[in-house]
Amino acid sequence: MAYFANRVAAITGAGSGIGREPALALARDGALLALSDKSPEVVAETGRLCAAVGLEPTVTTLDVTDRVAALDHAAATVAQYGRSMRCSIMPGSCTSAGWRSRRSAISSGLTDSLRQDMRAAGGKVRVTGVYSGGVLTTIARSASVASGIDAVAVARRFEGHVARTSPDVAARTILRGEAKVLVGLDALVVDLVTRFTGSCHERVLDMVFRS
Repeated sequence: MAYFANRVAAITGAGSGIGREPALALARDGALLALSDKSPEVVAETGRLCAAVGLEPTVTTLDVTDRVAALDHAAATVAQYGRSMRCSIMPGSCTSAGWRSRRSAISSGLTDSLRQDMRAAGGKVRVTGVYSGGVLTTIARSASVASGIDAVAVARRFEGHVARTSPDVAARTILRGEAKVLVGLDALVVDLVTRFTGSCHERVLDMVFRS
């Protein structure tokens, strides 16, 4: 992926999983990295790992739900490097087929609209929608669950039955930079079923993922 050498990549959620793995891949390729995560310890570790295989990255503690902080981080990255190629990666997956399909449909609509807006504005920003299936990360172990739910059992089920794609494979898939990136076989299944079964897709997906 020599394409990324000396290019700027600002990666949010870089502390673990499909945030950390693309950071490492880009570091190996010589990219200039601005890494951020809401957990200072894990993003610092990602920074150390990236420095060991590439250039020294900038590491920042950032909660992307804080709009002002996110905008300040973007401005600081541009000020430091002069320009920015932003890779914003939100790790996550769900065990509910219905929720997977609804989330995919909403995300697809948003990214398609943003892509069209960028083209109409004549800008050079390329928008890539990443639709992730189950990726083996620590997200299930760190997730909050409702009262009365066994968090350990939920994490074991996710890691044993849902997470079928490694973070490394997910990273390589994401960095292809296509308009629509499907990460994992389960994401491909959701996409195909949603497109070809119309209003019946939730029932079909439920049967697929329960089998």
